[in-house]
Amino acid sequence: MKKSTFYILAGVFFVLLQIVAIARNLYFDFVYFFWFCDFVPAVLAIAFFMGRIDFVKGVVNIGLFPQLIYVFSFFAKVFFGVSFLADIEEAFSYNMFVVFSSLLLHLASIVAFGFTYKVRPTRRSFAWSGLGLILIYLVVGVFTVPSESINYVFLFSNFFGVDVLSVLWVPATFLIVVLPTYWFQVLVYRKFGRK
Repeated sequence: MKKSTFYILAGVFFVLLQIVAIARNLYFDFVYFFWFCDFVPAVLAIAFFMGRIDFVKGVVNIGLFPQLIYVFSFFAKVFFGVSFLADIEEAFSYNMFVVFSSLLLHLASIVAFGFTYKVRPTRRSFAWSGLGLILIYLVVGVFTVPSESINYVFLFSNFFGVDVLSVLWVPATFLIVVLPTYWFQVLVYRKFGRK
């Protein structure tokens, strides 16, 4: 299959996943549209339609490890009755559509990584990741309330009780999430992506 055809099919997949997010959030709560996992399928669809794999890699840098943690916690809840995240407890308090769709949405970065692991990550993906983090911070800051801590932007503020510390979210997330994920992608490429 040609790369361009594959990227179009990947884009269509993420459009369908975004439709699931819209349906779930219309049922669940509109504020969830601001969570990374609920809007990232649309971003990934755009990136694949554009054929910008550095853009895809930048999004994966932000979402891969957090979504892996969610999926791990989800299955811990299913098989052992224990979860590490309050979001999973909340999802399981609703019907199976909400439970299943929540799992699907948290697979977006994982699937995007699976689609692109044979492509070498570039430094340009850092720029996409940085831009993504800044946009998430601004949108969450403008359109949500701190007590909901969407995308954990206000995690520092809620923990320390000082709103000014929320500005640390962008650099902290870059250092704690983006950099390790970038190097993980580099290692996977070196092991499995080279021909």
